[in-house]
Amino acid sequence: MTPSGGAWNEAGQSEVPAVELIQKLGYAYVPPDVLEAERDSLREVVLVGRLAAALKRLNPWISDDNVHKAVRAITGVQAASLIEANGTVYTALTFGIALEQDRGDGRKGQQVRFVDFDHPDQNDFLVTRQFRVKGTKKHIIPDVVCFVNGIPLSIIEA
Repeated sequence: MTPSGGAWNEAGQSEVPAVELIQKLGYAYVPPDVLEAERDSLREVVLVGRLAAALKRLNPWISDDNVHKAVRAITGVQAASLIEANGTVYTALTFGIALEQDRGDGRKGQQVRFVDFDHPDQNDFLVTRQFRVKGTKKHIIPDVVCFVNGIPLSIIEA
């Protein structure tokens, strides 16, 4: 329904109120230009620096090499189909991944967590508007994107 006396204003009438509501849920708003500066390329959808920081915070024992491997497990999924790739990422985000690391008693498989489900306050929740991603033919610009630990988990088109 168009408000009386004016034209539809997507930003003011849906995007901003949506972001404000999401902020009340504990997400921090970060302007899209700040997030753009954090990415090496507009093709990147994962905020790699934020993901790496979260991995170190949630898994304080993890080596820099294993941080890199864990980031690649999410950003460089090798799969035969989109369904297979989605399943792989879902499993990694939900249950973590095993990476070998020596924590003082020999090299053993260690579980790496991407999200702390037991202590949600340990995660980094952020929301932004108009997050540009370079597609194959043109830019894709969702209205609102919610990130958890640098991983885009929710996209809202107003």
